[in-house]
Amino acid sequence: MFDCFGVISSLVLPPWFERHFGKGKGKELEVYYCSRGDRGEMSLKDIAHDLALKYQIDEDDTFNEWISTTKINEELVSLIKELRKNNYVVLASNAAEGLVENVFNFHNIHDLFDKVYISYKMKKVKPNFDFYQEIISSFNISFEKVIMVDDRLVNLEHLPEIGVHPIQYKNMDSLKEELSKIL
Repeated sequence: MFDCFGVISSLVLPPWFERHFGKGKGKELEVYYCSRGDRGEMSLKDIAHDLALKYQIDEDDTFNEWISTTKINEELVSLIKELRKNNYVVLASNAAEGLVENVFNFHNIHDLFDKVYISYKMKKVKPNFDFYQEIISSFNISFEKVIMVDDRLVNLEHLPEIGVHPIQYKNMDSLKEELSKIL
């Protein structure tokens, strides 16, 4: 299992909020909008629309900036393609409706994973155990090993309790080293 933002893709909303509103107000808006988006209460389009109304910014330009400024970790994309040859590989991400889909389409990596699990659809967010357990139980097969790669330690801390090997993503070298110990 791989997280999306901060692992496969650069972060999207947090740096945008900080760039446009500064650290303090940007963090406040990030928490407000991202938590609602992650829980499925607002789509990415809803967030752009709400910001346009409140702050007199162009809704379409904002939405397009979010998607077009993302950077994809191409080396990791290649590794995931290699891993898929012998492993079942899924995306497990917190995100608002439209964020992962648009970023993956923009970068033409929409078929990178065997299955995609996004918090807005599940109405559950990481690091909640229910998020991971729903994913694992949906496979209907048992796995010898389940690994979760995420950049945020808080999303990984308690995974060994449910039999998942956590790997905190720092860079490609450390990821490859950690994977070689488990696989």
